[in-house]
Amino acid sequence: MKTRIWLFMLLIALGITACEYDDSALKADVDDLNDRLTALETQVDRMNADIVSLQDLIQQIDQQICIASVEETADGYILRFTDGNTVTLRHGKDGADGTDGKDGADGTPGASGNDGTDGKDAPVIGIAREKGIYYWTLTAGDQTSWLTDEAGNKLPVTGTAGITPMLGIDKEGYWTVSYDGGTTYTQLTDTEGHPVQAVGKDGKPGESGNPGATGDSFFQSVTQDSEKVILVLSDGTIIQIPKAQPFAITFRQTENILLGKEVVSLTYTLTGADADTQVKAFVSKGDLTVTVNPVSLSEGTVSVQRNAGASAEGSEVIVLLFNKEKTITTLLTFADAPDQANTDGSAEDYKVEEGVWDN
Repeated sequence: MKTRIWLFMLLIALGITACEYDDSALKADVDDLNDRLTALETQVDRMNADIVSLQDLIQQIDQQICIASVEETADGYILRFTDGNTVTLRHGKDGADGTDGKDGADGTPGASGNDGTDGKDAPVIGIAREKGIYYWTLTAGDQTSWLTDEAGNKLPVTGTAGITPMLGIDKEGYWTVSYDGGTTYTQLTDTEGHPVQAVGKDGKPGESGNPGATGDSFFQSVTQDSEKVILVLSDGTIIQIPKAQPFAITFRQTENILLGKEVVSLTYTLTGADADTQVKAFVSKGDLTVTVNPVSLSEGTVSVQRNAGASAEGSEVIVLLFNKEKTITTLLTFADAPDQANTDGSAEDYKVEEGVWDN
């Protein structure tokens, strides 16, 4: 009797053990999905930071503010503008790869299955200019379109109606975008109206999943020359930003300018000038008449004439170049010249020691 009881209890124990559900594979799937979503969230943060940098960049361009310097860093570039603001551009880096599909259970190996579905490439928020205004664009796959509001209006990058789009990923693994600072999100769709997948789906047991989405920087390259910085966005858009030039005024000649009876016009060239730049001149020594004649923001003339009966020898004129931030002083000195002296005050073709023209 006791033997039968023990056998019966043993059978019950075996039955209970056999009925237990092994959910380790399901838990692994969930953990894997969570890992990929966490990696993509980090990627989204970088992409949203790029969007803000792009918006700041366009705002500086709209205000016609030049670049003072470009600093290369380990992660990209820092653009320093003449108003003191900076914009950071990040190098492109690949986003996290999707993990492989779950291996088949132990036992007789089966035939290899097909690969799991890839996550699509991360959408690219870019810009395009129309009638002098920059608007946000969206590139999904090989198609680029305008980002629009519910009424179908294009979203400007800056200005009173400027919008900062924010990318995100929903619980189903699809790309989303917010136009209200992250309060509400809607799924991004491709040109066929399908939601854009962010997380690659795994294959079935025995299959392998291909890498998921990648998230390169919006800025493809940064180059520069002496006059401008050239940015190429990942969608091919090219932006050129002028560099600030040294604030200076240049004359062909500044010392021992010959003055005869005629008016001498001295041409000057400006660099780094803006709408607030002015050129003024006054006589600091001698009996002269001086007039400034601006032609443009980059050039003009200073006209000088010695007054009747006066000598120009040792005379001086101070030229001031100034704006709201800087003032530069240039000293012009003069000497007497015969009546045949050049009208620009030069003596390149005149032999002063002989007093005759050099033909």
